[in-house]
Amino acid sequence: GSLIVPSRLTLSEYLTQWMRDYVAATVRPRTVRGYGTIVRRIQGSSLAQVKLTKLKATHVQRYHSDLLDEGLSAQTVHHHHALLRGANGQALKWDMLSKNVMDKVTPPKVSKPELRILTHDEVQYLLRHVEGTDYHLPVHLALHTGLRRSELCGLFWSDLNLEESSLSVLRTMISLPGEPAHLDEPKSKRSRRVVAFGPETAELLKGWRAVLGEHGTLGRSQVCARRDGSNIPPDVPSRRFSLIMRDCNIQGVRFHDLRHTHATLLLTSGVPVHVVSARLGHASIQTTVDTYGHVIPASDVEAGRVIEQRLAAWRLQNVCRMLVLMRKYRKFVSSAGVAQWQSSGFVNRRSRVRIPSPAPCFSLHRSLPLDPLTHIPIDFPQRL
Repeated sequence: GSLIVPSRLTLSEYLTQWMRDYVAATVRPRTVRGYGTIVRRIQGSSLAQVKLTKLKATHVQRYHSDLLDEGLSAQTVHHHHALLRGANGQALKWDMLSKNVMDKVTPPKVSKPELRILTHDEVQYLLRHVEGTDYHLPVHLALHTGLRRSELCGLFWSDLNLEESSLSVLRTMISLPGEPAHLDEPKSKRSRRVVAFGPETAELLKGWRAVLGEHGTLGRSQVCARRDGSNIPPDVPSRRFSLIMRDCNIQGVRFHDLRHTHATLLLTSGVPVHVVSARLGHASIQTTVDTYGHVIPASDVEAGRVIEQRLAAWRLQNVCRMLVLMRKYRKFVSSAGVAQWQSSGFVNRRSRVRIPSPAPCFSLHRSLPLDPLTHIPIDFPQRL
């Protein structure tokens, strides 16, 4: 198409250009489709005909309010906000704008939903219920490895190392509305990873491989396949899982919650956050902390106890050291000063700062500056 001068370009026209020239070339197909849905919504709103260079924060803020009034969730409105911020940021890089108006727009506050973690009894009942079905292996692997649904469906037999009880996440399987499922790259660089599993999972995989071999469908590669060898698309486990949960009379659990349960059990068992983050394939440790911060403080209690013990031990060492030093420097210390230190602490005459007991109190003929952490005279080590 012909190049439109930025001052005449409407937001609707710019978003079409942004989708064609930037989004289609830089993001995954599924993300492109999601962006397209939001862009079409914006192009049908009052923002569409506003000139790109005339867009104001009040325009966008009103658009957010209109979406909320229409019943959209704060999370959905936040997605619209993020898209507009990214699109305007790219216009800034292309020298089409002098500033990003979205810096002055406040998105709605999103309340983080509480994760639904399965209990011990629910896990055992679920595994018994799916045993012997085509969905036993996907459910078991989700609980024992924490793989995403798309990663499970994209797992090939060649990705398994049953001798070392590990699997490699090298691809995903995604499905878009109206299109057949197809293989794609992992979600991020850290999503390409090796995940270890236990002997129970290894035996289950060997058994399932034997079942597929008996049906003559092993050669079709996918691990999570039906007995007839047909693939299980990523959207099928979620739909089927809802029916399974209904049959088990377990409320409010999605297939993805098996991954949350896996991560929570590891963190509450004391596994370090960075290990869990690598196992889940999160883009950063911060993602793990943001998602599972509600269970990390429970693990942090032990850290708080340990640091208190270590610091208390250091304080005791300092007190013992001061007793030895006071014996050496007894001619500089008055008996009244020692009694005051032992009973209630000491107020420094110069700084007027109170040094609590058991920090030593010195009534010296000359000033001896104290270390602010140990309360030990700084020049003592040189003088000993």
